[in-house]
Amino acid sequence: MSREVQRTCPSCGNEFSGEMEFCPVCMLRQGLASGVESGESSASEDRVKLTTAVQAVQRFEHYELVTGEDGKPVELGRGAMGITYKAFDVDLRIPVTLKVISERYLGDESAQLRFLREARAAASVRHPNVASVFHLGRTESSYFYAMEFIEGETLEKLIKRSGRLEQKLALEIATQAAAGLVAVHKQKLVHRDIKPSNIMVSLEKGGAVTAKIIDLGLAKTVDEPGAQTAISTPGAFAGTPEFASPEQFAGVPVDIRSDLYSLGVTLWEMLTGSTPFRGTPGEVMHQHQHAPLPLEQLEGVPQPIVVLLGVLLEKDPARRFQNPTDLLKVVPTVMRAMGARRIIKRQKLQTAFVQELGSTRDKLPAIRVPKRSIAVLPFSSLSDDKRDTYFADGVQDEILSNLAKMSQLKVISRTSVMTFRLRDDRNLVSIAEALGVAHVVEGTVRRHGDRVRITIRLVDARTDKALWSESYDRDLTDIFAIQSEIAQGVASVLRARLSPEEKKRIEAKPTNSLKAYELYLRANELLRNTRGADIIGNVAKSLHEAITLLAKAVRLDPKFALAYCASATVNAELYVFGDRTPERRTLAEVALNSATRLQPDLAEAHLASAYYLYGVYRDYERARIHLATARRGLPNDSTAISLAAYTDRRQGNFEKAIQEFNEAISRDPRNAEAIAELGNTLFWTRQFSAAERAYDRLIELVPSRPMFQGPKGCNFTGEERRHQFAPIGACRASDVDGQRCRHTLLAATLCFRRS
Repeated sequence: MSREVQRTCPSCGNEFSGEMEFCPVCMLRQGLASGVESGESSASEDRVKLTTAVQAVQRFEHYELVTGEDGKPVELGRGAMGITYKAFDVDLRIPVTLKVISERYLGDESAQLRFLREARAAASVRHPNVASVFHLGRTESSYFYAMEFIEGETLEKLIKRSGRLEQKLALEIATQAAAGLVAVHKQKLVHRDIKPSNIMVSLEKGGAVTAKIIDLGLAKTVDEPGAQTAISTPGAFAGTPEFASPEQFAGVPVDIRSDLYSLGVTLWEMLTGSTPFRGTPGEVMHQHQHAPLPLEQLEGVPQPIVVLLGVLLEKDPARRFQNPTDLLKVVPTVMRAMGARRIIKRQKLQTAFVQELGSTRDKLPAIRVPKRSIAVLPFSSLSDDKRDTYFADGVQDEILSNLAKMSQLKVISRTSVMTFRLRDDRNLVSIAEALGVAHVVEGTVRRHGDRVRITIRLVDARTDKALWSESYDRDLTDIFAIQSEIAQGVASVLRARLSPEEKKRIEAKPTNSLKAYELYLRANELLRNTRGADIIGNVAKSLHEAITLLAKAVRLDPKFALAYCASATVNAELYVFGDRTPERRTLAEVALNSATRLQPDLAEAHLASAYYLYGVYRDYERARIHLATARRGLPNDSTAISLAAYTDRRQGNFEKAIQEFNEAISRDPRNAEAIAELGNTLFWTRQFSAAERAYDRLIELVPSRPMFQGPKGCNFTGEERRHQFAPIGACRASDVDGQRCRHTLLAATLCFRRS
């Protein structure tokens, strides 16, 4: 068996795979400390020195710098290694563009190598849609190279000046850029920094447009060794986070499909005026790798272009176009569909490269889902007493909760996994695909007297291969230790590192009373069954039963903090639901005080406090403080993320609320209430197309639930579009189906109890 080649980072000493292009430790430090390098130098003093030196030189061999009205050279752009100027070829009498390397790099052999590589890479590409390089030289202390001068402006400046571009213009620019990438691909190069500032655009009279790719400073050959790719800064990430592909962050070798992803982001910005993912460098990295596309930003964009963007921005490169030629083949299909105002199916776009995809898929790197993503499926109860089902569910829920406390894992919430209860036709691969995870955990629970036997299996759903399995046959009193061991065992197999705080939270024993724990599990089962229920009376009855069980639990163990948290939440829900009495509010407050007194740092206590302040007092600012603490301890909790969305929506921060609803849905993709609230928020912000997509997804998920039929059920003849997709409970017109609307409005009270 051949041993994997390891490399040592010269900057930090970290060892990492020789297949990786950069040191992940250095990349993380760079992102946290000062943002990821994007080719823009932060050395302002060196720029001043270079500018001063160039002003003194004014001429590079037979190229003379063009000066402006102030007598200073005309700058066309600045980069990490130097400045680009407008110049004049005194021999040929034509304008040219000069890129001059900074004098600070003249003693740096790696920097000189990068500059030479950039010039040679650019010179090797000859195409009308790529800027041509035709001379490399040196004057005194500076290296430089000359390339054709392109009339016009960068696409970045055009977008800033014009805002959203007209759709046909955006497609034309993207098409020409793709044609340029064909030439780049023929030279076995990867640009690695396709973005609006690296595309020059010239708008001519009559509507003609010319687009050219510039700046191959980060270009590399496909087969170039990893050690040669970061020659300027060892361990540094190469590219611009907002436009980089998921595989650029993952550290795997990249190819031309990475440039196509970046071109997709560029097209997105042309159509919307902004990139799909924004935030700190670390947040942008995470979103490119894990977050779903924010399709609500594409309001007003024709459906064929939306489908095209969906293929370009696939997180798995194997599902994108496999080369620029594939993209060029389908653009006419998209244009025809737009002209005829027809919708287009994704499969039609993929026919151009389906043969190549089928023959090479097994050899391509897959980045469809995060590697450390997991769903804990419902456990099967093998006990003779079928009433022990709640106990098996409780064990599964506790293991899921423990895993969800680990920040390095993406864990699917219980609402979504419970839709896949054990059945004969359970297909782990299809379930994992539906939930967007790479791994699943399944197990069985048998309780007999004072003994419990738990069998666990961790499966890589991408290969349907068991990675780990174990059986635990112990006294029932060891149940908490078993659940903690299982969670830590799964984390170990997935190489998820636990912080000391996370380890402490997972190993904490919630109660010393098994009887109290059983009552707590039964109460939780009642609470879960009320989520999204249609009949209001049954909801109130279940909540009261849960309160009774929790009261018995804390009598058995007065130090059971989690039971107090659950009691506070149930009483707060009853208050919000309609029992707005001082007694109900006091019961919630007393339970909260007990929980926080027992465990002030308990994340669940802070979450219960946040909900109490939000729902009972509408004290959103204090609720935010508790919510921030809760989310640090419960990084995967979709309830906490949704509560943040509700809070932002209440305070008018609609776009942030939409992002948070999308984040909650990524961890709870089959949560009908979260999808409904996303649709409603999109509707209220007049993003009708995106709202319609959310409602379609909702109806597909729960077609038989009348409480979720409101958005598409209130059909007005001859009325405006906004009536056709009215949110649940929002429609009051008299010409709708009265029976359906009365049922919907009744159930809507429950649906909005948190909003």
